[in-house]
Amino acid sequence: DYVSSQYGKFPIAGTLKGTDVVMSFQMNVEGNSLNVTYSGKVEKDGSMKGSVTYGDMMSGTFSASLKK
Repeated sequence: DYVSSQYGKFPIAGTLKGTDVVMSFQMNVEGNSLNVTYSGKVEKDGSMKGSVTYGDMMSGTFSASLKK
């Protein structure tokens, strides 16, 4: 699940093929439906990095790592 303190909780669907990962979910922001997609690669250390799009509103990059 994607959890936002401001907008709530949304179920995530995704795929992992080799090192390519894609995760997506749909959320509502102030009455507007947004399709959010994270696309990236899983690194050898288990971390991930790539790009994210929030519908037609905005895009950017992300990075993630395992909690130690």
